Amino acid sequence: MTRADLRLASCALTVHDLGEALGFYRDVLGFVVRADTDSGGTRRVSVGPPSQPDVRIVLQSPAADPVVPSGNILRFTQPRREI
Repeated sequence: MTRADLRLASCALTVHDLGEALGFYRDVLGFVVRADTDSGGTRRVSVGPPSQPDVRIVLQSPAADPVVPSGNILRFTQPRREI
Protein backbone atom coordinates (compact mmCIF):
# COMPACT_ATOMS: atom_id res chain seq x y z
CA MET A 1 0.00 0.00 0.00
CA THR A 2 1.35 3.42 -0.89
CA ARG A 3 0.94 6.63 1.05
CA ALA A 4 0.23 9.94 -0.66
CA ASP A 5 2.37 12.90 0.32
CA LEU A 6 -0.03 15.82 -0.09
CA ARG A 7 1.18 19.39 0.20
CA LEU A 8 -0.71 22.64 0.49
CA ALA A 9 0.43 25.33 -1.94
CA SER A 10 -2.12 28.06 -1.35
CA CYS A 11 -5.39 28.75 0.41
CA ALA A 12 -7.58 31.68 1.44
CA LEU A 13 -8.84 32.12 5.00
CA THR A 14 -11.57 34.51 6.05
CA VAL A 15 -10.69 36.08 9.42
CA HIS A 16 -12.71 38.34 11.71
CA ASP A 17 -9.79 40.65 12.52
CA LEU A 18 -7.16 40.95 9.79
CA GLY A 19 -4.68 42.77 12.05
CA GLU A 20 -4.94 40.13 14.77
CA ALA A 21 -4.63 37.28 12.28
CA LEU A 22 -1.63 38.91 10.63
CA GLY A 23 0.01 39.36 14.04
CA PHE A 24 -0.50 35.66 14.80
CA TYR A 25 0.88 34.35 11.51
CA ARG A 26 3.76 36.84 11.33
CA ASP A 27 4.76 37.34 14.98
CA VAL A 28 3.83 34.01 16.58
CA LEU A 29 4.37 31.53 13.74
CA GLY A 30 7.20 33.48 12.08
CA PHE A 31 5.58 33.64 8.64
CA VAL A 32 6.66 36.34 6.20
CA VAL A 33 4.32 38.72 4.40
CA ARG A 34 4.38 37.87 0.69
CA ALA A 35 1.85 40.49 -0.45
CA ASP A 36 -0.35 43.15 1.13
CA THR A 37 -2.99 44.57 -1.22
CA ASP A 38 -5.89 46.95 -0.86
CA SER A 39 -8.40 46.91 -3.68
CA GLY A 40 -11.50 49.06 -3.37
CA GLY A 41 -11.20 49.20 0.41
CA THR A 42 -10.78 45.44 0.74
CA ARG A 43 -7.42 44.42 2.17
CA ARG A 44 -5.88 41.01 1.63
CA VAL A 45 -2.57 39.86 3.08
CA SER A 46 -0.66 36.85 1.79
CA VAL A 47 1.70 35.13 4.27
CA GLY A 48 3.80 31.97 4.27
CA PRO A 49 6.65 30.21 6.03
CA PRO A 50 10.06 31.59 5.04
CA SER A 51 11.42 28.08 4.40
CA GLN A 52 8.65 27.32 1.88
CA PRO A 53 8.42 30.12 -0.69
CA ASP A 54 5.77 28.28 -2.75
CA VAL A 55 3.30 28.14 0.16
CA ARG A 56 1.01 31.08 0.80
CA ILE A 57 -2.07 31.74 2.87
CA VAL A 58 -4.28 34.67 1.88
CA LEU A 59 -5.93 36.32 4.89
CA GLN A 60 -9.07 38.32 4.12
CA SER A 61 -11.93 39.92 6.02
CA PRO A 62 -15.49 38.52 5.89
CA ALA A 63 -16.55 41.49 3.73
CA ALA A 64 -14.03 40.58 1.03
CA ASP A 65 -15.11 38.76 -2.09
CA PRO A 66 -13.79 35.20 -1.97
CA VAL A 67 -10.42 34.87 -3.67
CA VAL A 68 -8.78 31.76 -5.03
CA PRO A 69 -5.00 32.28 -4.99
CA SER A 70 -3.34 31.64 -8.36
CA GLY A 71 -6.55 30.18 -9.75
CA ASN A 72 -6.22 27.01 -7.64
CA ILE A 73 -7.75 26.10 -4.33
CA LEU A 74 -5.31 23.28 -3.65
CA ARG A 75 -2.44 22.00 -5.70
CA PHE A 76 -1.18 18.52 -4.97
CA THR A 77 2.21 17.06 -5.75
CA GLN A 78 2.85 13.60 -7.06
CA PRO A 79 2.87 10.95 -4.31
CA ARG A 80 6.34 10.37 -2.92
CA ARG A 81 7.58 6.88 -3.59
CA GLU A 82 9.25 5.10 -0.74
CA ILE A 83 12.28 2.95 -1.43
